[in-house]
Amino acid sequence: SADGEIHAVYEGLITKEPRYSKKFVEDIWLKIAEAGIHVHFYSSYDFDYCKYLDELHELIHYEGNFSSAELAEEMTRYDLGIYILNDNLMTYPYLKSAFGLKLYEYLNSGLPIAVGNMPEVISFVERHRIGGYVDLSSDIFVQIRNISKLNVPKNFLENYGLYLEDKGKAITELYYRVMNKEEY
Repeated sequence: SADGEIHAVYEGLITKEPRYSKKFVEDIWLKIAEAGIHVHFYSSYDFDYCKYLDELHELIHYEGNFSSAELAEEMTRYDLGIYILNDNLMTYPYLKSAFGLKLYEYLNSGLPIAVGNMPEVISFVERHRIGGYVDLSSDIFVQIRNISKLNVPKNFLENYGLYLEDKGKAITELYYRVMNKEEY
């Protein structure tokens, strides 16, 4: 916050190939950086590709790879998390029902979330006022700035019972019903 600019973070898997993969984010990050938003990312994927992305634009920054515990603390210093994945005919079936761990990791760090074309995630973050959809064909800076101003309440995951420990019994019961071909 010292520089007055917006700093977004992405953590997790990325890929340079194939371009139809949901984790191909190069074009997305370039658009966000060109809009004036810093994109910081943490990934254990191909170090050479991470360095390439770091050098692609002055506002794209590779921060390395951290353990989960270190990363949760590290991410608290950013303005928001990026959950915008590559959206195309090959990836949309996944995106329309996506609800990945990244969402929970950002919330655990108190970050509002900029979301791509993922209807279930958009519904969730907008319903709880903890994020919003980013249309990459519109004014990216204004959209992300507005999302960065949202406040994720302290203990959000705990308050809404979104820890795995809280759902363990229900998940186990669902698996048993599925294995036994019962309706659920």
